[in-house]
Amino acid sequence: MLLWRRSTIGSNGCLFERSRPILKYLTDVDLNRRGQPSGEYRYRYTQYCEPVADPELARTNRHVRGKVTLPCTVEFAVMNP
Repeated sequence: MLLWRRSTIGSNGCLFERSRPILKYLTDVDLNRRGQPSGEYRYRYTQYCEPVADPELARTNRHVRGKVTLPCTVEFAVMNP
């Protein structure tokens, strides 16, 4: 997960299509963990974006939170075999 999250840093726009493999994995884990029977299940992908912290402020141990935006929200379905 951390590798995927870090790979998105600095990206622009909606990353849903690029993230499909990890989203498929996460939905499979969710369905398996909850013991869901075969069928179609709906999920919502909401992407939040916050600018990277200012390096000068980080060097002085100060953090100013950037404005969070929502580049996209996508509803999608997966099949549980």
